[in-house]
Amino acid sequence: MRFSLRYTIPLALFIFSIVLALWSINTNGRLAETRVEKEMTSKLINILTLIQDDVEHGFRTNNLERIQQELSSFSSYDYLKNLSLIDEAGKIIAGTQYSSIGHYMESLISEHERGEMRKRIAVVKEKYSGMVFPSPDYNTLWGIYPVQVGVKVGDIRPTRIGVLIAQMDLVNPHAFALSVVKNQVFQFVFFLGVMVVGLGIFLHYQMTRRIEDLVIAAEKFAKGNFDAQIDVRGRDEITDLAKSMAEMAKKRKQVEQDLMETEEENSSIITSAMDGIISIDSNGVVRSLNLSAERLFGYKMEELIGESITVLMPEPYKSEHSNYIQSYIRTGEKKVIGLLSEVKGKRKDGSIFPLEVSISEVHKDGHPIFVGIVRDIGERKKTENYLGRYSSELKIDRK
Repeated sequence: MRFSLRYTIPLALFIFSIVLALWSINTNGRLAETRVEKEMTSKLINILTLIQDDVEHGFRTNNLERIQQELSSFSSYDYLKNLSLIDEAGKIIAGTQYSSIGHYMESLISEHERGEMRKRIAVVKEKYSGMVFPSPDYNTLWGIYPVQVGVKVGDIRPTRIGVLIAQMDLVNPHAFALSVVKNQVFQFVFFLGVMVVGLGIFLHYQMTRRIEDLVIAAEKFAKGNFDAQIDVRGRDEITDLAKSMAEMAKKRKQVEQDLMETEEENSSIITSAMDGIISIDSNGVVRSLNLSAERLFGYKMEELIGESITVLMPEPYKSEHSNYIQSYIRTGEKKVIGLLSEVKGKRKDGSIFPLEVSISEVHKDGHPIFVGIVRDIGERKKTENYLGRYSSELKIDRK
């Protein structure tokens, strides 16, 4: 199964951008929530510090109305859910929620948080130091600051201590911060997506399409077609590869052309040779012969191709021939190969004539081919016989 680069690279980048976006939302979202908590904590500390001085001043001047006005001014403050002043007995004496005035602080706190809140109020009063902390579910930011609400009867230095309790919403700030992060991440992903699309188009036109063209050209080369056109424009590595392939195809085509011309030249030489030339395979089957061999044995080429060479042999050569070939293939022992031998040949008309044969061996595709060059030595034999008889007669006459 093939995976095109034009799809796999953009897809991998797209998946990477999705993973990066999820990771960024998760990580940056937590960082944004932490930053929001710090900012809200700082704001709440500033509010309580400011009100603490004003409330104590109101008690010193016995001006409770001014204290209530001061707390009420924060009723519209962003994300501030409640701000209440509680006396030493735990009763609400002023606050942003008028309905809660006169009630005890337990009305402001959920049941499962009351015990922990009492402990924190006790610590604040004892140390006379404020504290700001989030609720267990991190949905609310609590602030507790001590205030002097009056002097106990008969005492000069000791005072009566109440507390300021503030509740600040964290849900909406968290949601807003997270939405900002998501918006930034989505903008980044959109920008990255545009880049991925652009990269995909670039890869298609500058890389994968050109590589596919080279693959198609290589497949044609493998089938022997070296005329395939290759685009060699550009200055990158793919262009270098294309130029190399084009040069290789050009040289291979030239080599094949030279081989073809050489084969045609050799074929012309063999065809026009005065001696007969016959080639056979390891089974003794005729593969080719030239015109001289046709004239010598009286057969046409199409009559001998695919036939056994033994049709051109009289006995005993005919019976012994296959044994010669098999013995040579099995043992490698050369008895006639590479040697010039005188044998008998048999023409199509059945006449027997003397032959001079020279056999050589070549290989094609790992298989042996035997090439025989044959020459009719009938006239030479007649001349030799005549000279032999004439010489004998001269010897007799001299006696």
